Amino acid sequence: MRILALDLGDVWVGTALSDPLGIVCRPLKTVKRKELLSFLKTALREHSVSKVVIGLPTGSEGQETEQSKKTMTFFTTCQKQFPEIAWELLDEFLTSQLATQHQSTVKRQKLSTQSKLESHSLAAAFLLKDYLYSRRPAAEIEQDLID
Repeated sequence: MRILALDLGDVWVGTALSDPLGIVCRPLKTVKRKELLSFLKTALREHSVSKVVIGLPTGSEGQETEQSKKTMTFFTTCQKQFPEIAWELLDEFLTSQLATQHQSTVKRQKLSTQSKLESHSLAAAFLLKDYLYSRRPAAEIEQDLID
């Protein structure tokens, strides 16, 4: 079963999907916020998703923000609408900035409108990568540091 990550914005939502073993992930799609519930109805079934991780934005010192309140409201809605799915929140501090910086570095140009849209799903992939990495056994992480 796969894990889906969501990077929520007011207008756009980035999505990313893990492989069935939960080892690697990739950006999936950027969707309009107003179409998100419809997208989830299809994507959860189509991709055999068992868990959804939603990025929780916080202030620079971990404090609650207006965006984190909106995220919590959406999180509660999803838990009620899709009770068969496990829902989890994960601090998303800096994932959107990392995605934008990554794209700027790779493309070495100003971001186009399409690139800006893609940056949302790239931010979701960074979030999901962090989540997958946090679930790895300590022995695997130690081995990575040695290699």
